[in-house]
Amino acid sequence: MEESSALVGAAMSVIHPELFTVGVEGIQKLNTAGVVQKAHTLPDILQHWSAPFSGLSLMNNRMTPPHRDNGGGYHWMDLLITVGRYQRGLLELPGLSIRVLYNAGTAVVVSGRVVRHAASAEGERLCIAYYIRENVVKRLGLGDPNWADICDIMADSSH
Repeated sequence: MEESSALVGAAMSVIHPELFTVGVEGIQKLNTAGVVQKAHTLPDILQHWSAPFSGLSLMNNRMTPPHRDNGGGYHWMDLLITVGRYQRGLLELPGLSIRVLYNAGTAVVVSGRVVRHAASAEGERLCIAYYIRENVVKRLGLGDPNWADICDIMADSSH
């Protein structure tokens, strides 16, 4: 999971560089003494935490009705990855009239707080959702990243 999370972080550094930077700063700040109450195990956890995200959720064999997530910022991106042995995986974004295949190994980046989304599949499925919690960013006094911009991605790809 450590290596996979690092790869997911690398993808986010290209997709939404400003959010990636805030996420990395947040993880570094969490490692500072006194920031989190009852944090006696936090340094051990952060030693293996290789993603720039402050939140991770696992959904196992769950069909999700159309919903919005409430943990991330309104203009931040969440990264969803699916694994497992299943068929007919489908991701729906009803407000955008989009339905796409959501088979094992698929990675999707979506503003989960803004865009309603739903998922379904037949078989054994695990969805790993990486996100940065807005309350953590506020509590740590970090900046508020703007929307991802195609200019950011184009500027980064020129290196």
